[in-house]
Order: sequence, then C-alpha cells, then structure tokens
Amino acid sequence: MFETALLLYLCQELPANRLPPEMRQQWPESWSVEDTGSVSSSVLKREADDEDAQFAKRFNALAAALTDFASNYNSAHTIDVKKVRAVEKAWRELEKSSWFRRRKGD
Repeated sequence: MFETALLLYLCQELPANRLPPEMRQQWPESWSVEDTGSVSSSVLKREADDEDAQFAKRFNALAAALTDFASNYNSAHTIDVKKVRAVEKAWRELEKSSWFRRRKGD
C-alpha cells in the first residue's frame, strides 16, 4: 500500500500533457447526457466540481502526510508509527472518493 501511495504522490508532479491521449480523454467520455435524465447540466457541473474539489482536498492531505513522513524519516532515519497511521488514514479517506467507485456500466 505504501508503494502505491508513494507512486501516486510522485505522479502528481507530471504535467497533464505528458499523459497518454486515451487517459486525457477518459474522464469527459465517462459522463453521458443520456444517463442524467432530467437533471440540468449546471447541476451536473456543480456536482462534478464538488467531487473534484473533494478529491483534490483528500489527495493534498495524502501528499502532506507522505511529505511529513518522508521528511521525518530522512532526518531521523526511523519510522514514526504516528506518521504511518496518518498516511494510512489519508489513504483511506482518498479511497472514499467517488473516483474509486465503480460506475454502473463497468
């Protein structure tokens, strides 16, 4: 799990234009107008913006916990259990995000 979190943290530094085209186009295609029914596009946009903001908040919390853990480990060369638990908690919170839930068509 720690390796996954570290990889996720390191990948945040990549600019979006370096992603493969299929990954850049994946998110907009996943939303279809037919699935929304009578819900207006402004409501959908607001919900998507809220989900994006919540995901960013949780991701930034994970990045901060990883940075804190790494700086402590680099300075003391010991593993602080409290910092490991903070990383685990931040990871669990990130997993609660709607980005990790399966969609109906999957």
